[in-house]
Amino acid sequence: MIYQQEHAPEAAAISGFAERFLRQGEARLLRQLLTKRFGKPSELIERRLETADAETLAIWFDRALEAQALEDIFCD
Repeated sequence: MIYQQEHAPEAAAISGFAERFLRQGEARLLRQLLTKRFGKPSELIERRLETADAETLAIWFDRALEAQALEDIFCD
């Protein structure tokens, strides 16, 4: 807490890096699941995975567990 107060810009940068790192990991896991269930994702889906926020990736991951088709996952 003290570090964050005294070094706000650095703490914000570290926090942003950690968030991006976690989001990329979530996207990687979803990509693996999609590939295993439906084959290699299209470029359009790859772009959506790369730009999605963590909440959206979690929603898609939950849908992917039981989806019958890719359209069931990316229906929004």
